[in-house]
Amino acid sequence: MWTTLSLCTSYSPNAKHLYKFLIRECRKLPKDAQPYYKNFVRQGFGQHADEADPERVKQIMQRAVEDSKWILNKYCTKK
Repeated sequence: MWTTLSLCTSYSPNAKHLYKFLIRECRKLPKDAQPYYKNFVRQGFGQHADEADPERVKQIMQRAVEDSKWILNKYCTKK
């Protein structure tokens, strides 16, 4: 879903940048799937809003990018 972000290497955005990026990337999904994944992104950020450990935040953000790539790949490679 989020193909161009290399969060795991050199790019290290704050949560706001990641949120905006993930919401924009939802536009690459089929129209019927967009509302579900936009809501999924919103809920994920809400669940972790009070996370204080910087290392845990980094892990959560990396996982979000990995998951998003998997989701986009899932929808783009349907046969």
